[in-house]
Amino acid sequence: MEKDILISLLKANININKIFSQHPLLTAPVISNTEFIGALEKAYAQLQSSVDLFAKIQNDTAKILDYCHKKDIHIISIFDAEYPKKLLAIKDPPLVLFYRGNIDILSNTISIAVIGSRKPTNHGNKIAVRFGEVLAENKITVVSGLAEGIDVHGHIGSLAKSGLNIAILPTGMDRIYPKKNAAVYQEILDKGGCIFSEYLPFSTVYKSNFIYRDRLESGISNGIIIVEAAVKSGTMHTADYALSQNKIMGVYVHSAKFSEYKEIGGNKVLLQNPRISPLRYPDSIKHFIHIVKHAPQSIQRYQTTLFHTDFKE
Repeated sequence: MEKDILISLLKANININKIFSQHPLLTAPVISNTEFIGALEKAYAQLQSSVDLFAKIQNDTAKILDYCHKKDIHIISIFDAEYPKKLLAIKDPPLVLFYRGNIDILSNTISIAVIGSRKPTNHGNKIAVRFGEVLAENKITVVSGLAEGIDVHGHIGSLAKSGLNIAILPTGMDRIYPKKNAAVYQEILDKGGCIFSEYLPFSTVYKSNFIYRDRLESGISNGIIIVEAAVKSGTMHTADYALSQNKIMGVYVHSAKFSEYKEIGGNKVLLQNPRISPLRYPDSIKHFIHIVKHAPQSIQRYQTTLFHTDFKE
């Protein structure tokens, strides 16, 4: 299907998730899923039946396409061969991705998300930087939502070692969110990375965008590392998505002096899950990397034995 049709459906707020639930993708390529395509075509025909609404939708779609062309924002659809296979594996992949940078790294690199609190401890930020450095040194692409705190510090560490990075925005590509991370945003692109969003340019930003974006953070990643997370946090949503997507996950283990910090309450909860592996020292993730590289779609429990000394501030 043409990208303008898919964008029009999104602009009209067609319930795409309902279409996926009723007509899940069963075979590859996507174009072979005739029932799914038929449901999209039916929704588009219904949209055309409302003359005034359809005219407005067409006009808005034309503005989006023109804006993307002028601002060097590329568009890829679920029907394109270049669409990331890892996202096709989740139950509700985006119909369209808007992106800047190198889209190929979403498919041809091993990637690990480094995520956590927007208001971490100073120790957590240092750990995130070191995780990013080690991942880059081992040719692993770092993924996050480019949020303040742990997310951006993971990228800072990776970029310091000239690593590749993927950032997924909860907004349209017409804005940098958060603005304070604009320099990191640009450095990601300058060093061969990719920034993408499923949301239309100029679209309203809802709180639900942040939660729904989390499924893409885990979906595009082969593994997940959580540095710090409060019990009630967006990071915990990502952890839930990661487990449901059968991703390999590790959680940093803080020393006893941080035991009462609310920023790590989620760490304690997650580490009770036998499917989640404890990470006791940044350099010990080399073993985690090995597991992710050799078993990217399976959960394997392991106990890090290389290092048991806590990272010192």
